[in-house]
Amino acid sequence: MSTGLTTVYANTESNSGVVTKEYGNRKFTATYNILCGIGSASITLINHYKLDENGITERYGETSATQLSFFGSISCDSQGTITDKYATKPGGSNTNMYAQYYVTASSGGWNTNATAKIDSVLTYKKINKTKKTITLTQYSKKTY
Repeated sequence: MSTGLTTVYANTESNSGVVTKEYGNRKFTATYNILCGIGSASITLINHYKLDENGITERYGETSATQLSFFGSISCDSQGTITDKYATKPGGSNTNMYAQYYVTASSGGWNTNATAKIDSVLTYKKINKTKKTITLTQYSKKTY
């Protein structure tokens, strides 16, 4: 079944992958551009989280959906849904957040309705309590 959407390109923030960060409030941004038959849109999920001696705690999500060039609308259902809030075991736990986006487009009798989803995963790799840092993997993916 066709969703009416095609990936133009995926672009995540340059800090995606394995990173080491100091304790405190942090964020990871995932942005994807999508093509919808007669135009394109940009969807973003910003994952706000906290690092401390207990591991990773999801704080909240922030979303945006920008219509770049089509007749219709694009929206998001929430500010990010947290499905796994805590990662407390180095090497063995992660946190999860997602946001769902809705696209409606029409032009000259052509209509499409589709959804896209961004998943954000933070995997707890290791902790250095002396330096007060955590090494983690920041990962995102887009699905239709």
